[in-house]
Amino acid sequence: FTICWNPGCWKQSNMLETIKAMIANASQRKFEDSDYRLAAAALLVHVAEADGRVVEAERVRMRGLLVARFGLDEAASADLLRAAAQSDHEAADFSTFTATLKRALNDDERRKIVEMLWEVAFADGELHEFEDSAIWRIAELLGISQSSLPEIYQRGPAKRADT
Repeated sequence: FTICWNPGCWKQSNMLETIKAMIANASQRKFEDSDYRLAAAALLVHVAEADGRVVEAERVRMRGLLVARFGLDEAASADLLRAAAQSDHEAADFSTFTATLKRALNDDERRKIVEMLWEVAFADGELHEFEDSAIWRIAELLGISQSSLPEIYQRGPAKRADT
């Protein structure tokens, strides 16, 4: 945009608000390696790719979960998913992501991450054994007891499938 100080052009207050909004949007879209949102999104991407294909329903579900859970707008959730895919592809294993989540989130919040993982896995209408296996391994690394996983599953995708 062009800055103009004449009475017929942008007023200074409008220009400052525009600049503030641009800065806020830029900061919302930058995701550092230590950002727990990036770690969670990378795990979502990993689970979506575990069966060898990512369908549109899984992409839509991931974006929806990121918008709802982290309060991101559509553009920021798309940016986060791009960064997450890159992080997941560069990672040797889940440990960096799960360690970040363990530092940033309490037990209940980590359980909600596992619920999100199952929602992505079921987004295409089926749970592949590789997706299920990845979720169980991630849950273990997050410090979630194996005995509590059926309850988390029942709270999430299984409950929504029944309705």
